[in-house]
Amino acid sequence: MSKTEWVDPAKRNFRTVPDRKYLAKNTPGVSLVDYAPQIDMAGVRAYRLKRVQDELKRAGLPAILLFDAVNMRYASGIALEQVQQQRHPYRGLIVSAEKGCIAFSRDHWRPMLPALETITEIRPSDANMSKSGPAAVQSASLWAKDIAQILREHGEHDLRLPVDRLPAIAISALLKEGIKIMDADSIMYAARAIKSPDEITLFSIAISVGEAGAFKMREALRPGVTENEVFSHLHQTNIAMGGEWCDLRLAKSGGGTNPGLQEHSDRRVRAGDLFHFDTDMIGPFGTFVDFSRTFFCGPGRPSDKQRDMYKLAVEHIEHNLSIIKAGVTIGEIVDKCFRLPSNCIKGRYMSMMHGFGLTYDYPSIRYPYDYDGTGKDEPLHEYMTLCVEALIAPDDDAEAVKLEQQILVTEGGYQLLSTFPYEEKLLL
Repeated sequence: MSKTEWVDPAKRNFRTVPDRKYLAKNTPGVSLVDYAPQIDMAGVRAYRLKRVQDELKRAGLPAILLFDAVNMRYASGIALEQVQQQRHPYRGLIVSAEKGCIAFSRDHWRPMLPALETITEIRPSDANMSKSGPAAVQSASLWAKDIAQILREHGEHDLRLPVDRLPAIAISALLKEGIKIMDADSIMYAARAIKSPDEITLFSIAISVGEAGAFKMREALRPGVTENEVFSHLHQTNIAMGGEWCDLRLAKSGGGTNPGLQEHSDRRVRAGDLFHFDTDMIGPFGTFVDFSRTFFCGPGRPSDKQRDMYKLAVEHIEHNLSIIKAGVTIGEIVDKCFRLPSNCIKGRYMSMMHGFGLTYDYPSIRYPYDYDGTGKDEPLHEYMTLCVEALIAPDDDAEAVKLEQQILVTEGGYQLLSTFPYEEKLLL
């Protein structure tokens, strides 16, 4: 009998396991079973709400008003009609620093609001900000009076209120009620920056869905297929596996890869093309899946130039990963980051690294060529999650290579959350 002590996998974590792929390799399934640890979604909601409340208390504020669908989901768990809410805001949330959340919505939508323990009250509201003309003014006015009354009920007399995504008509109505509008983004970004262990598990599950979609894209890539057809496999896989939508449509081939950030089209991929994509999808549990890969479309072999670009992108990613650990400051990362060749500076990506959660999160770390010193002394913390980017788009080439990894920041470094392999043909 071996004397090696058995350790319950559910009790192991990145602090005790040096393997950087441990979390990704032990992504659990999601099912109703009584013999394995389950994701504590109520615990996730409680953690997130407390993060928001702690930031409100730190700022000396009694409440925050949220209309942004992602912020509402983070603070309460409300996940209804995420995309429509961004276009036609008619549902909102007030988060109290001391109590729970007050949701307000139009009468016929109120029964659809879930019975979440984070919601202490659901109030009727006629706040349909997509109305026009006098009806819109009247609707916004009634809604603003209700908001002012809620603040007074919470003992707030000078009516300070951080808000996020509000139409101008709603802001005007709040101002008429004497409400002093403040910025909510700084509070929400600070709250969302540090993740819980259960959140990391959710990310790992969602990223595994993105990787399944990437595999189907890789299988579908052949001469004559369109960029739209290839990308459709990612979207279909995401929806079939419980995901929600794709934020962007970044999948290009051949000359469409340079410059980067172009959306896919009905262009037909040709043999010998590079094909790069950025998942940018909202997967299961509303989590942001954001890794990038570049494929080679055969038959044939990649050119020396294509391989050189690809190897440079890998070097770029691996160098910047080596800098990351809890405690390193944004200024130190900028100082120590990978330096692009002069012919690749113009075509660089807009950031070297950025946070992710339910969407883009704090921090956003830019290249030295763009960095203005903002937040240079702010450190990375354990349980931050980052996307590490590389776009190699030479001035003198028709094509570009895009790579991106998703990671968890740890005390001694990082753990990979995205594990989809690099393209072997381009590394030879």
